[in-house]
Amino acid sequence: MLSRRTRARLDWATNLAVLGLVLLLRRGGLVERSPRVTADANCATANDSCSSQAHAPTHSEPAIETPSLRADWFCIGVASAILYRYLLDRDIAGLRRSRARRWTLIAAIWAGQATLAVDDQHNSHSLGVGSSIGAVCYRLKYGLVSPLPDC
Repeated sequence: MLSRRTRARLDWATNLAVLGLVLLLRRGGLVERSPRVTADANCATANDSCSSQAHAPTHSEPAIETPSLRADWFCIGVASAILYRYLLDRDIAGLRRSRARRWTLIAAIWAGQATLAVDDQHNSHSLGVGSSIGAVCYRLKYGLVSPLPDC
């Protein structure tokens, strides 16, 4: 069984890894954005003379749109992550002791977030980034720098 402090450190590390992955994807490090070149049917062999247009990109992948961050949804994500960890660390309503209560709260948070932000990719992205940043900041304060609060 892991100690509360070790769980807090793992929570911090996993959320930091998620943030790193999001930043890497936003910068385009894992996504190739160059157009794909297709050969013209008239240039099947190397000996055929091809026009200069045959070497130009004739088909390109659709542009990948990076979701923008929206301040309101970002703040909702930060607040929900901090509130969840606050309730869990202080064992309010027995959340830390009861797995059923903890999963019920998680499901309620997810359902609320999905209901509010399901229609827009930008809202969902902002909510996710905000939750990860909220978790990293809370766990940096309580778990790495300071001890966890007592019940």
